[in-house]
Amino acid sequence: MLGSLLLLAAAPSPTILPAEIQVAIWVRAPADYAAGQDPGPVDHRVIGLSQVNLRDEARYDLQYGRKERYLGLELLTLIQQHPQTKAHNLALLHFENGMLIPLPYRDAGAMARLDAFVAVRRWSDEDQQFQAELPKVEHGGPTFLDRRPTEFRGLKVVVDRPWHPFLRDSASSTFSPWLHADTLEGIELVDEKAWNRQFEVDGDGRVKRGQERFKESCLWCHSARGIGGHYGWDMMEPVPVTTFHANVTSLYYHVRFRAEAAREQGQLMPGLKHMGEPEVGDIWHWLKAMAAGVQPAYTPKR
Repeated sequence: MLGSLLLLAAAPSPTILPAEIQVAIWVRAPADYAAGQDPGPVDHRVIGLSQVNLRDEARYDLQYGRKERYLGLELLTLIQQHPQTKAHNLALLHFENGMLIPLPYRDAGAMARLDAFVAVRRWSDEDQQFQAELPKVEHGGPTFLDRRPTEFRGLKVVVDRPWHPFLRDSASSTFSPWLHADTLEGIELVDEKAWNRQFEVDGDGRVKRGQERFKESCLWCHSARGIGGHYGWDMMEPVPVTTFHANVTSLYYHVRFRAEAAREQGQLMPGLKHMGEPEVGDIWHWLKAMAAGVQPAYTPKR
């Protein structure tokens, strides 16, 4: 993947500072990505984190459900290591498992509320030193264990709450994209309005609402013609999802009760309890319109 992260572990030391940890940050180039165009990144920078002041902090970690002691830095500080331009105000966080988490990083209130931290090392009480190894996160309960646990082989984004600025507060009480985010691979800077336009198609109010519901609940893992996450399938290719979920009820049962069906397959899509059938219906109508329409190209302002 573009923006792959290179992690070189330092020899264990009680005083540890990593010998060199690097993460790629780049700018998305204008192109018709839904049509398969990809000119590659613009202003691709590899940021060496050993040149940044790293902090030793105890943080509550949502994924572990407990406090851990980490060495790292604020996510916003990391993003700001790349030269800033007025045209870019949304950071697409790319994760190793294919998840994509967009963050409006110029929204000071949202970033302060999220208070995201990027951990490069975790303190081991047993060894009395910071270590690169991070415990994996298992999903499921005593009767079912997802065979795709969340594992970490590099930078870990640490948040203390399920909230995300794209989520309604009522949704974040039962769902959070942060729970399944694994190793941070790279950060892509985009123009938020131009990026959002790639999901816009002509249609009535249901279509417009469906676009927002997709943004809130689906794009972390799923894409539409390559635009979005890649942890789950693409909603448009090789065939539109509405081809085999031919009506709203079929898609609703999949979205709402997918976790139950996953027992047989050993892979877990969280049951989205915050999604009612009317909201899933909006997504279904948006998907139908998207399948029949043409997605706009990514054309950021100059």
